[in-house]
Amino acid sequence: MSTALAEIMDLDIKILAYTLGEKRLMLTIQAMITPEYFQSAYQSFYKLLIRCFEKFKEIPTLRVMEEQCGGIWNQSFIDIYSEALNTSIDPKELPADLDKLKVRYNAQIVLKLGKDIFQENWNGKDFKSLEEANKSLKKTVSNIDLIYGNKVFKEGSLSETAIDTWNDYKKVKDNPELARGVRVGLREFDRITNGVQNAELVLIGGEPTSGKSTLAMNMAINAWLGENKVPGTVLEVSDCFNDSGKNILYFTLEMPYKAQRRRIDACVAGVPLYGIRDGNLTPAEEERFKAALKFQKIYNKQFHVVDIPRGCTVTYIESKYVEKCYEFKPDLVVVDYISLMAPDEEQGSDWLNLGRIAEHLHEFCRAYNVPVISPVQLTRPNKSAKKDDTSNVADQSRVGRSFMLVQNANIIINIEKRPDEDTRCDMIIRIAKMRDGETTSFVLHKRLDMMRIYDDLPGWSPEEYAGKLSEITESVQVIIEETNVC
Repeated sequence: MSTALAEIMDLDIKILAYTLGEKRLMLTIQAMITPEYFQSAYQSFYKLLIRCFEKFKEIPTLRVMEEQCGGIWNQSFIDIYSEALNTSIDPKELPADLDKLKVRYNAQIVLKLGKDIFQENWNGKDFKSLEEANKSLKKTVSNIDLIYGNKVFKEGSLSETAIDTWNDYKKVKDNPELARGVRVGLREFDRITNGVQNAELVLIGGEPTSGKSTLAMNMAINAWLGENKVPGTVLEVSDCFNDSGKNILYFTLEMPYKAQRRRIDACVAGVPLYGIRDGNLTPAEEERFKAALKFQKIYNKQFHVVDIPRGCTVTYIESKYVEKCYEFKPDLVVVDYISLMAPDEEQGSDWLNLGRIAEHLHEFCRAYNVPVISPVQLTRPNKSAKKDDTSNVADQSRVGRSFMLVQNANIIINIEKRPDEDTRCDMIIRIAKMRDGETTSFVLHKRLDMMRIYDDLPGWSPEEYAGKLSEITESVQVIIEETNVC
């Protein structure tokens, strides 16, 4: 074997060694390269490796890969797995090795372009088809952009994927949970979306002080808890949890860590925010606060808060996400909020900067197959608008500063702000954009002293509450008292 060929194969084995070494390295590689980056001898192995990882969410063993191979197993897979597993790696070298792989693949694409144009389409004097030559050139430029843009998603023709699509449908029919995304505890929103799906970017629009950050926090807390409930006393705290809760990675650009933590604690415990801050909770509130802290300590789902400065870039969000994946796999990422971020490169204007941020954040969602929720500013309504003028409605047109935000979001929910909003105990939510559902409105209820945003209770109208209070249990009465603050 020539030295050059040995170096090429060594690079393939080295990259595969990273994938088998650590979960966070696997996630990084999966998001950045496709099987085509490898030499043909390794492509089938990498495809099987990724398929097993996506199915079981863990680095597969050799036995698991053999069981999942679908009849393509051969001795070369065993040899590749063994060689990769026995190859020493240093995670710090992964970026450099991935860069080598990209450069090599880049060179292969350019060489193929030369073959397509000058061996297949050039007769020595002229092109057989200049149109085909241009197509090859444009495709090559596009492929090179994808190499360095990390835009690796999925492709396939309808004919090739028809059987897979039917099989996917049957799987969901037999197990509807497979289609369920991250539920955020808002009945109408969860009904329309079936939960926020992986790779989706959700924006929460609102004017200043409208409660958009509080709503985003409540959605994260609801997703974190799932169907689990925080007990009211320390003695009631148990280590028995169902698996409906989700792992949350929460970035706060607006609030310092301790202030954000107080807001979360007040919401989870259902106690006054200022009582935690000033140390003057009542004995009953202190008991609930202690119970919430004990619950947090032993609960088996992670809610990780990262305090980052304004001007943070999506690149930092990505690096922290990959770092935390080594400890736990975040099911939902919240960035509070996108309007305070900065682009990786200055675009020359405010609206282009914000549009670029949205574009990169959407790419992050898709590359890592994770949903992201982020508040965003709405423009202020036109005070001179006539009564029947709809320009002040909180729709897509009022998403602030850049329409590219709308273009890159899968879902946009906006908070209507009324002149006397500070005196209101309800919150009107308008769905301004929905990937495949209704654009409707619904009402939530707020207790901002506890940083809580409540949904209404399922199956109950406001008129029914009064007549039924005497018939329901004490625990439900507590919820009614906290939500029905009007």
